[in-house]
Parts: sequence; structure tokens; C-alpha cells
Amino acid sequence: MDWIAYGHIIQTSKVRKRFGFYIGIILSVYLFIYLIGYPLTMTLFICLFYRLIAKAKWSISIVAGCAGFGFLAMTSHLLSMEWPEGLLKLPWPLG
Repeated sequence: MDWIAYGHIIQTSKVRKRFGFYIGIILSVYLFIYLIGYPLTMTLFICLFYRLIAKAKWSISIVAGCAGFGFLAMTSHLLSMEWPEGLLKLPWPLG
């Protein structure tokens, strides 16, 4: 059985492969939140997503990751929020 998306026919094996890939990404994000905490995990996720999925340059990926980290730090400061910590106790704002 083939899938039709935006007028293109996509093979079922390709759909399953992509589905498994993105489920793997989501599960690995949860694992890293558990291990190193939310802010650092989101920073790494943004950097790696920009670099590996969006095919951006490393410089753009790092700037985007730092911007995401800055946003999380500013949000936690302004709203007095505490993000989930991981097993590794890292100093704020990393953990």
C-alpha cells in the first residue's frame, strides 16, 4: 500500500522509516531530559536539529541553540520557573 501526500506517492516502507526516525528522536529527547535536564537538552536538540535535519551550517545551528537557551533562561528568570533537573546535577542555568 502506498501513501499519497501532496500529490506524491510515497512507499509504505519509507513512511515507516521516517515514522520510526521521528519517534526515535522524541524518545531520545525524553531520555536526555531525564539524564541532563530540560534546558541543556533543548539546546542540544535545537543545535542538532538545525544541523542534521535542516542542513544548516554549524554556526547557524550554534546561534539558534544559544538563542533557545537564552530564551529558556530568560523565561525561567522572569516567571520564576524551575525546569526539570536530570540525574546529572549541573549548575544553573545548565541543569
